[in-house]
Amino acid sequence: MPVRWVAILPLLLAACSLPAETLEPSGVAQRPDGPVLDEAAIFAPAAEAVLDRDLTDYRRTSGVALVVFTDASLGGESIEHVANQTFNEWGIGDETTKCGLLVLVAPEEKMVRIEVGYGLEDDISDVLAKRIIENAMIPLFRAGDIAGGTLAGVEELKRAAPNPPQCHEGAPS
Repeated sequence: MPVRWVAILPLLLAACSLPAETLEPSGVAQRPDGPVLDEAAIFAPAAEAVLDRDLTDYRRTSGVALVVFTDASLGGESIEHVANQTFNEWGIGDETTKCGLLVLVAPEEKMVRIEVGYGLEDDISDVLAKRIIENAMIPLFRAGDIAGGTLAGVEELKRAAPNPPQCHEGAPS
């Protein structure tokens, strides 16, 4: 075996033994069973369970599918790209009403994005989404409270679209 292979072989073996991530072939994380995927582990298990129940109840009463995804790493992609791709591949929101919201938090890169489905654009404009991020989320993030900032953003989104009538046609019963 040539000398250079002896140096590279341990690296190759180490790379092969790394745990497989939960990525689909497209590079997007697998859609969670519920409305929360906390890959970055910002929530305590009890807090995540409460958020899951809260967002499930919100979907039932409002027809809005609000999903929270904390990404451990964007993998060099822009947050806009990851949010858009995740939103579309997960099919967030009812296909008929298009009432979906994605809150993507990437603590490693210190980024956050709110992706809004077409059915909610009149309720939550890009400007409003930006204000929610800047006024409700970023101050808590800067104080080191990533979970609290994320929850504050979720509450503001729910306040902005408490019960949009256009979202009830395809809402689950």
